[in-house]
Amino acid sequence: MYKLVESLVKRTERQAEKDARQEVVAAQKEESRQAKLALAAERRAEEQRKREEREEERRCAEVRRCVERLVKQLEREAEQGELYCICRKPYNPTWFYISCDTCGDWRAWRQADARPRAAGAHHAPATP
Repeated sequence: MYKLVESLVKRTERQAEKDARQEVVAAQKEESRQAKLALAAERRAEEQRKREEREEERRCAEVRRCVERLVKQLEREAEQGELYCICRKPYNPTWFYISCDTCGDWRAWRQADARPRAAGAHHAPATP
């Protein structure tokens, strides 16, 4: 009987050691899985940060292009002299201009909605 008990004790000890090793392996696997998840989360965060940086750079470049276009337009307008018509074209001596009695804007004859009246005030279309 002593041998049977001894055999059962050894089997139980081996099973306990095996269970302990399995628990250690399972804990190591879980730790590895958690580390991989953390690394993947870091990579996603880094990719998101890079996407946001690229988008910001794209927006900045677009703003720079817009500013450059506006500067060029202003330079062209400055070279052309004062712009008289609301169509933003320089004065043309062959055109007839009409001044709005309310807002003071000038409109070239060909942009006016109606021919000048012989008498009375003229109002630009947007002026009440």
